[in-house]
Amino acid sequence: FKMPQPKAPTKEQAKNFRAEKLIPIHFRVFNVLKEWTTNYGIDFRKDTVLVQRVLDFANSASSENSALESGCKIVIDTISKSAPSVKEPKLISLGSKTNENNTSFLDVDHNELCNQINAFIVGTYCNVEPREYINCLWDSSEGRFQCIHLHRLYKFSNNFIRWMKTELFTSPDFTKRAL
Repeated sequence: FKMPQPKAPTKEQAKNFRAEKLIPIHFRVFNVLKEWTTNYGIDFRKDTVLVQRVLDFANSASSENSALESGCKIVIDTISKSAPSVKEPKLISLGSKTNENNTSFLDVDHNELCNQINAFIVGTYCNVEPREYINCLWDSSEGRFQCIHLHRLYKFSNNFIRWMKTELFTSPDFTKRAL
């Protein structure tokens, strides 16, 4: 971006250099930067150093070259937008320890239970970031800290199955269990 000018150029050479070399390179760099910030915004969510460097670069480029103002504004606006808020799905209380009114699995309307489970799973899955899938991070012991959404799905599934088995096998009413 900071391309050196030819040594001892004439006014005509400096003008041609700026028009034919420098400005097209600046536009190419900003087009790549715009594409990156627009299409791969996930890179800017957690890396504050990267965000600050790109913002500093865009601000300095805007002040140096007025032709890049619109591109700089787009890059700055895209990065400055607050990260999409992560919607935490409604938690389903599993088991009598966490259930306030001690409602049994067998007493809950099956359609309502299915709707809540589906809403929780879809809500959690929508928050999964692409980098959580990389290198099977969820398999490692540190993965639960790096893949919180996949780990939450895994934990929910195990807890729900355990709760369902416990409720079914400890129910004294055999007719409800059979349904």
